[in-house]
Amino acid sequence: MAYLRTLPSGKTQAIIRRLGHKPIVRTFRTKTMASEWARRIEDDVVRGSYYETLTARRITLNEVLDRYELTILPRVRSPSTMRSQIRVIRAFLGHLSMVYLTPESVINFIDWRLQSVKGESVRKDLNTLSRAVTFARGIIKLQLRENPVTVAREMLSFTGSLKTSESRMKRVADDQIDQIERTSESKLLPKIVRFIVQGLTALRRGEVSNIRYEHLRGVELSIPETKTDKPRVIPLNDISLDIISSLPKRSDGYLFGLRPDSITQAFGRACRRASLPDLRFHDLRHEATSRLFELGLGIQEVAAITGHSDWKSLKRYTHPKPLEIRKKINKSTVGR
Repeated sequence: MAYLRTLPSGKTQAIIRRLGHKPIVRTFRTKTMASEWARRIEDDVVRGSYYETLTARRITLNEVLDRYELTILPRVRSPSTMRSQIRVIRAFLGHLSMVYLTPESVINFIDWRLQSVKGESVRKDLNTLSRAVTFARGIIKLQLRENPVTVAREMLSFTGSLKTSESRMKRVADDQIDQIERTSESKLLPKIVRFIVQGLTALRRGEVSNIRYEHLRGVELSIPETKTDKPRVIPLNDISLDIISSLPKRSDGYLFGLRPDSITQAFGRACRRASLPDLRFHDLRHEATSRLFELGLGIQEVAAITGHSDWKSLKRYTHPKPLEIRKKINKSTVGR
């Protein structure tokens, strides 16, 4: 039931009361505007499609992200990565109130980001934005008609704007590793690089950073915390064992003792000095995985070392060298 009352200021206040709903109140300049609004809102309430947007108008995305960072980031494994994505989101969308965070504004954000990064990076930004909106609806209890990120993705699904980037075909040669060792200012970085590639551990950056001496079991290394939340044990070859024995003992119990960001920064500086600007730290894991396949290991054996759970995800890291394939082909035809 809607009630209209005239205020001392001459404006008209519309009040809608229905069982099971909080009173909905809005003030208008004229009685006609109040009556039309009340009729429309009553219809929405009856249909179950009414959303109270007053709170969403008052809260900006920046405010939602503030609470999201405070509540969610301490619980994630890589808060620095998510924090970087949130900074980007704030720069373009943060000033908007939640009611004006529409699919159109999200698409504008996507177009802006695609000017500087590839679709895969934008997809990750959108994942964080979508989670923040879900947080606003579920935890802050903002009444939003829809998640604008979901709608924006559907609208762009047929354009291919956010398709997954093609896998890199970057290999890392031993002479490039030698160059990195010569140009690195860090004594630990070259050992980390060789431990991943020539030691054939194929470790991720965070896994390298977290290794402690208690994780070493003779010729095996236990990785209790992984990206996929599946612990694994990997074998250590003679090169990796030699690297471990050459490391000075640390009082904190860590094998290398470098934070993930410090590893990346040291690697980037060394690559720039070595004139290898296109080389990325993750290419080391890619290279080690490819070398494991070239040694003749099967898919399951390689997956046991790298931690990949299926062939599809493992395949993108596997790019055997054409000349090595040719040698195998020639061997198979000898004597025919």
